[in-house]
Amino acid sequence: MHRFKGLEFQRVFLTSVGDGRVPHQRIEQYRVTNPDRYRQEERRARSLVPTRCR
Repeated sequence: MHRFKGLEFQRVFLTSVGDGRVPHQRIEQYRVTNPDRYRQEERRARSLVPTRCR
């Protein structure tokens, strides 16, 4: 998704977007140990998803 951020398309299909995928489950390690990092990573991941899809 990083490669396509900022480009414009008429239609975009996002498949398999759900808990554990966006944001990726690997950021869960920060939820307890580093909450600030967790929020930062979560915002970064969600910024890749178009607003209408959220």
